Amino acid sequence: MRYTLGLMVALMCFTGTAQAGLRGLLDTVVAVLPLPALDEPVATSQPPTMTDCPSGYGDADGDGVISGEAGDDEGGVDLGGGVIGGVGPCTQARVVVAVVDDRINPYHAFFYPGASSVTPALRQAFGIDTQHVLILTRTGDAVADRAADAAMWAALQPGEIYWVAGTNLLLQNFAPAAQELLAREGAAAHGTAMAASVLAANPDAVVLFVGTGERRGLAEAEAAAFLHPEVDIVSTSYSASLPLIELGLPTSGFHDSLAAVLDLGKLHFAETADAPDPTTPLAAGAGPWWSIGVNGAELGTSGGTTLLSGRLTDFAADARQILPNCSVCEDGSGAVVGTGVATAQAAGVASRALFELRREWAHSDGIVMLDGVPVLAAGNGRTVSNWQLRRALEQAAAIPDIADYTLTAAIQEAVGVPVLGVAPWALVGWGTLSPDPDDQVVAQTLARFGVGTVTREKGAGFCLFQSTTMLLRRLYWNTLSPLLFGSPVPESDPYLRCS
Repeated sequence: MRYTLGLMVALMCFTGTAQAGLRGLLDTVVAVLPLPALDEPVATSQPPTMTDCPSGYGDADGDGVISGEAGDDEGGVDLGGGVIGGVGPCTQARVVVAVVDDRINPYHAFFYPGASSVTPALRQAFGIDTQHVLILTRTGDAVADRAADAAMWAALQPGEIYWVAGTNLLLQNFAPAAQELLAREGAAAHGTAMAASVLAANPDAVVLFVGTGERRGLAEAEAAAFLHPEVDIVSTSYSASLPLIELGLPTSGFHDSLAAVLDLGKLHFAETADAPDPTTPLAAGAGPWWSIGVNGAELGTSGGTTLLSGRLTDFAADARQILPNCSVCEDGSGAVVGTGVATAQAAGVASRALFELRREWAHSDGIVMLDGVPVLAAGNGRTVSNWQLRRALEQAAAIPDIADYTLTAAIQEAVGVPVLGVAPWALVGWGTLSPDPDDQVVAQTLARFGVGTVTREKGAGFCLFQSTTMLLRRLYWNTLSPLLFGSPVPESDPYLRCS
């Protein structure tokens, strides 16, 4: 085992060092070659799934128009709820993804699909009464509309949850002032892109956006996301590792993530950072072993993986997506690049698989406790835990084909490295969590639970490499981090190992 561990660590370090050298070479090529303009990747988001509920369901005001369609008596928003998801008459599946980030632009048209997954039952579960429903002014003039709503935003109470009517957005603010929840002119629309990336992968998801302003990693905000009983999945577009520390010293980890995953049965997706540390695979890595680390791929462009990602990843996802990318606007989109959007996309794909499984099994609740064990979904005489869903995603993740790699796009992008068929796990872990139906990630995840046919299997190399990766992460977070930083020690290890 010591020989195998040493070999794997050496391979990881060699990979990082080789990539650093390749980055310098490609930077030189970019500087001297007249490269053509890079085409924007095609968006792969799917439309929301409409249910077979009877006509008029959710039409609380009785005007015959549901959830945000033109002509609704409530100014385009029907507070009775939407008609997305579900099997059978009015049985609605649900899935909630918490996104912890800086600010958001809830005025953007992207967030108004015409119907909302935020049902009256879900609003009740989150404690959202009529005083916590935000009906935004949206005329197309973003500056004027915000000015018209200024008093409403100023009245927001810290830590309380609000629904933006007509959308799948719930908002919770932990920034010093209520106005800091909103994206600002001249500042990056980071949180907007993260929430949009989740919804692009799964338009039926409900996003609880937990805003922190400039205070990323705020303990109160993380606790709100990780510990809320109605949240299924948490996405953080930052890592618990220290990519600039060459020794790879561990930090104390995410606040409350251990309890969220081990005790409450949630999934936590975290980025592996936007900068590699070639001297050690432990820095800029996936963070705690109970969290799911995501690095960046160029799925819509070069077909490779980006050098601007950390190591020790569980999965890869698209690090270049077409999303809302403006702070004070109500429409428009463009390329958003980074491991953060890859992480949010991975969380969205996982939420899509969970949503479809809940719908198939007519599971209309969130996480439930059965015999003292948290369960993500139950039905047809079966149950699925967070560990079982994670294992199914590992088996279902797609592997980029070297034949699809494009060097020109790789040079123009964040430097894309081809995923070699001899050892794809060294760059993408278990594979990519792609929302593209052609990649069959959601379908193959469901097949592991008897919904469809299993057609994808992973070779022994995946198991060996990822098992060694997990061994290294356990060493950090079970031993070194508690010793050096006083972080909590896991009392159990329910992670499902491959074989």
